[in-house]
Amino acid sequence: MLQADFRQERLKKIVEALKKQAQQIDQQLSERIEHWFDVHLFSCDSNKALDYVLEVERNLNRLPQLSGNAQHYLAQQLSLQIEALVVALRPGVIDKKQTDKRLTTAATLASQHQRLAQYHEYERRLQQNLLDAQQLPSSPQQILHCQQRLNRCQQAIMQLEERIRQQEEGAEVNRR
Repeated sequence: MLQADFRQERLKKIVEALKKQAQQIDQQLSERIEHWFDVHLFSCDSNKALDYVLEVERNLNRLPQLSGNAQHYLAQQLSLQIEALVVALRPGVIDKKQTDKRLTTAATLASQHQRLAQYHEYERRLQQNLLDAQQLPSSPQQILHCQQRLNRCQQAIMQLEERIRQQEEGAEVNRR
């Protein structure tokens, strides 16, 4: 429990730093940026960076109240949100075109990481289905069907991981 409290406090400090950065960016930008992040990443839709940080703060405060899968899902969501905000709010001179491109890249990557986590959850369930089919008196057709679904899921995971890797390499080149 002590370690969880330490992590919670550390995350709160990160959120506070992001809040300050967001306030500075909101003050510096003469033109407001629409659609900061992918709609699956944040529930808010605002043209101010601070609103997204405040959503993260609310989610962080909700985390200890949840348990089990709900807590795990929210923790994953928080991780993706914080990662996207750190990339989007990186200190430096704010150039609208660079900011828009950076935000789009961060949102896309975060969305793809979220989809990858979802695919891994599907894979886990499909592996369990296959195991159940193999242990129970099932027809060979049913076992084959479970194996084929698992293979397609694993193929989708490999393709998505490759797309993420390529995008991350492209983002790294653009930062230099």
